[in-house]
Amino acid sequence: MISIEPKSIIRENEVSFSSTINPDQRETLERIFFFNKNHAEYYFDIKYLIESFGQSRIVEEKDRLYLNFENIDCEILLLS
Repeated sequence: MISIEPKSIIRENEVSFSSTINPDQRETLERIFFFNKNHAEYYFDIKYLIESFGQSRIVEEKDRLYLNFENIDCEILLLS
């Protein structure tokens, strides 16, 4: 019989999700959502979203940033 000892898992990089981020991350948020070089690949999906829900925008409220659309109240989850 083989005995296997339990091993602990070390997590160096933990991932969490949030609908808001710190205002000092505005430039990164703008670069990812508005100046992303991969937008061309998703042109028709982005076009559909804009036509359906309006332009996306960055909103600053209570010292936090979040993404929103003009015509719908929603939360967009961000990796942090």
